[in-house]
Amino acid sequence: NRVGSARHAELCATAIQHHTGLPCFGYVPRNAELTLPERHLGLIPTVEDHSLAAVIERAADTLHQTCDTAALLTLARSAAPIHTSPPNGLTAPLTSERVVIAVAQDAAFSFAYPEMFELLTAAGATIVPFSPLTDSALPPDTAGIILSGGFPELYAEQLSANTGLHAALRAAHMANIPIYAECGGLMYLTSYLEDQQGRRWPMVGLLPGDSVMTDRVILGYRTVQAVQDGPLLPAGATIRGHEFHYSRWEAQPGTLPPTYQVLPRASEEAYAEGVQRENLVASYIHLHWLARPEMAERFVATCRRQPAGASNG
Repeated sequence: NRVGSARHAELCATAIQHHTGLPCFGYVPRNAELTLPERHLGLIPTVEDHSLAAVIERAADTLHQTCDTAALLTLARSAAPIHTSPPNGLTAPLTSERVVIAVAQDAAFSFAYPEMFELLTAAGATIVPFSPLTDSALPPDTAGIILSGGFPELYAEQLSANTGLHAALRAAHMANIPIYAECGGLMYLTSYLEDQQGRRWPMVGLLPGDSVMTDRVILGYRTVQAVQDGPLLPAGATIRGHEFHYSRWEAQPGTLPPTYQVLPRASEEAYAEGVQRENLVASYIHLHWLARPEMAERFVATCRRQPAGASNG
C-alpha cells in the first residue's frame, strides 16, 4: 500500500516472499486520488459523500494495472465456503403482530450495525427508518425508538429547527415508549447542543444539560454493567462496548439514574455512565448487539407491552 514505484514494490515483494513464503499478487501505488476524505471521527460516511464511487472506480482501475487479479481471484475461489447460522433461540413470537421500531437513519444519524436490525427483525420487529432532519412525526404505530450515533453537531441548526419531531419524541417518552439513544442520539436528546463554533442549539430536551463539542477525543473499549433492569439488559448483566466522541455532556444533574457502571481496568476506578429513566436509555457507549443477542428479544418484548401508536398521540 502507498508504494513509491514498481522497483519499490519488487523490493518489498522479494522480502515478504523470502521471509514468509507467501506470494505477492501486486501493490497499490501512492496516489492522492485514492485518498478517502476524513474528519474528526474518521472517514466521511457514504450516506453523505456521493463521490466515493469515483474513488472506488479509480482504485479498481489501478489494481488491474498493478496486481495479478486473475491469480488473486483463483486463490479466493479455492477457499472453502464459510457457513454461518443465526444466534440460537432468536425467534419472533408466533401469535403476535410485529411491532414497529422507528430507527433514526439520515446524514446526522448513520452509525448503526446491520446486525442490530437483523436481530430485531428476527425477534419480531418491523424496522422503519425515519429522519430527525426532515420528518416532523414518528412513523405510524411506533412502539419503540432507536436514535443511532452519528454527527448531530454538523446538522445542529436543522435538527434544532425540526421542533415537530422534538414534540413527538417527548410525547413518546410520556407514553413510556422505549427509547434507546447511543452517543449522537444522546446528544440529540439533551437540552442544547453547542457546536464547534460555540453556537448553542436547542434540542429535544428529554435529558437535562448540554452536549458540548471539545477538541479532546474520548476513545476506547469499555466493559459495562447494567445498574438496573431496563429495555435492553437486566440488572447486573455485562457487555463490552466502545466510545469514540469529541463531545461531553455538561450540567447534568447528579441525581439522574445511570444506565451502566463502567467496570475498572488495572488501577482505574469504576464510574457511572449514561442515564436510564423509565423506558429511556441513553449512553455514549456503542454496543454491538451480537455480543448479547437476547437484547433484541428484550427490547422487542418491552415495545410490545406499549399501546400501538402511542407515540403519535
